[in-house]
Amino acid sequence: KEAVTYYENPVNKEELEQNVTIDPEASALSLSPEEPIGTVEISQREAEASYEVYPTVSKGDLLGNHMGLYIGTGIGGLLGLVALVGLIGLMIRFNRRLRKKRRSYPRF
Repeated sequence: KEAVTYYENPVNKEELEQNVTIDPEASALSLSPEEPIGTVEISQREAEASYEVYPTVSKGDLLGNHMGLYIGTGIGGLLGLVALVGLIGLMIRFNRRLRKKRRSYPRF
């Protein structure tokens, strides 16, 4: 959220040290553009600065972009479950018919 300006040249590039730390407890479902998820520490010669890192996306953005995938997966899983139940029903019917046929013919 802060404007950081860095002048890149060969001397600055050699002496620049940066350390990015992201909170290990930060998850995609807890992202909010108003809450920092970590820090970046920049040092060069005697100058040091620390800045908070904010995500550029939110939980709503992530869910909205993948909503079709979630809905498709749910519908596919439901159709698979219906097909499995139907298959089990057919197997039970077939098994009952075989039992009836066996009972109608006497054994010797």
